[in-house]
Amino acid sequence: MCVVTILLCSYGDTRMLPLTEQLSVVAQAYAKATGTALATVSTKLFNGGGRLAAIIDGGDLNTRNFEKAMGWFSANWPETLEWPSHVPRPASVEPAAA
Repeated sequence: MCVVTILLCSYGDTRMLPLTEQLSVVAQAYAKATGTALATVSTKLFNGGGRLAAIIDGGDLNTRNFEKAMGWFSANWPETLEWPSHVPRPASVEPAAA
């Protein structure tokens, strides 16, 4: 059973944000740390400059796109920036072209 508390679900001892919230947190942290406009990051990930904004505003995305986006962030994450502690980091496959 999932108990929702301010967008968090509790599964035993593990607290996990919904996937769209995880992507939102990571995307916004990346954009801020790199000085990259969110629309530019969105274009790199989804070939659509407004897609991340739509997700942040409550839109949905499929699992494949979530995994692709999170893999890209993991592979391209700035070395000097700490990954958000409340978001699981996927294993990096290989850095993607920027």
